[in-house]
Amino acid sequence: MKLHRLAVATFLATAAMAAHAEITVSPMVGYHMFDNDKNIDDEAESSLALGYRVNPNVGLELRYGFANPTSKTSGAGDVRHEMATLDTYYRFNVENKLQPYVLIGGGLARGTGSGGAGYVEHTIANVAIGTFYEIYDNLAFRAELRGVEDMQESDHDGIASIGVTYSFGGAEPAAIAPAAVVAPVAVKVDGDDDKDGVLNSADKCPGTPTAVVVTADGCPKVLMETVSREMRVLFDTDKSIVKPEFNDEIEGVAKLLKEYPTATVEIQGHTDSRGSASYNDALSQRRADAIANVLVKNYGIAANRISTKGYGASQPVADNKTAEGRAKNRRSVAVAEGEVKVTVKK
Repeated sequence: MKLHRLAVATFLATAAMAAHAEITVSPMVGYHMFDNDKNIDDEAESSLALGYRVNPNVGLELRYGFANPTSKTSGAGDVRHEMATLDTYYRFNVENKLQPYVLIGGGLARGTGSGGAGYVEHTIANVAIGTFYEIYDNLAFRAELRGVEDMQESDHDGIASIGVTYSFGGAEPAAIAPAAVVAPVAVKVDGDDDKDGVLNSADKCPGTPTAVVVTADGCPKVLMETVSREMRVLFDTDKSIVKPEFNDEIEGVAKLLKEYPTATVEIQGHTDSRGSASYNDALSQRRADAIANVLVKNYGIAANRISTKGYGASQPVADNKTAEGRAKNRRSVAVAEGEVKVTVKK
């Protein structure tokens, strides 16, 4: 009964430990050489070992062996011999196929037979040497020589066995790649180099003068302002020829148009009240066109930036009943206008 309890308890403990580890099963056959004092013949033995590998070198093993020798006592018949041990072993050269080992352990042995040719359970100790030879990753040939000491009777048995060992579970953990070496990163402290109140990381216009107002992105705040220049040119009666004395007036408009590329100009032509309406309309248009030609030819202003319109005598600025008034009405006027960005100062 003790032998059975030892076998069951050891099996359960080993199975629990091996739930997530490598376990081994080793069926073996051999030859049991009994001590002469036992008075039984040597006999073939079968055994089964269940093992748990603590690590690649060290393992625990529960072994059960059975033999059916014949008693040397006349008329005693066969003897049933059983042995259960809990052993630990150490494997050498685990990186090679051939792996010698040494083993030590202990347990119980029991022999029973008919006619009184038997003995009760005895405590035993055993040592062994052997070797594994790996055939596959999970299958190995096994050979062993074991010595058994009966602690009560001081008997000495020997067992020579061969068999196979099958391993399962306990897959080797995946190799962990070495951690990548990360070079230290210099951390630059955010500042405000141009002292405009906007940090460098958000400043889209570095180097802004300190005297100007800036927006949230660090760029100068600008406003659009309208610039304009007026021109007034007078003409002789019934003429559309531009007189040299008005060149400065025309040049002033040309300068504004050149300085502000988006600026445009509208030139208006006018007459006094003498003559028919249709004639005056045509004359006023010629006067406006004459000013436009000067801007294009003499100052290189693009024609598409200039518009002209003749208003005839419809918009007098003076009394047409007097010579002085009529002279003021024979005119061309212009207003050049454009938008300019103005930086806002603090």
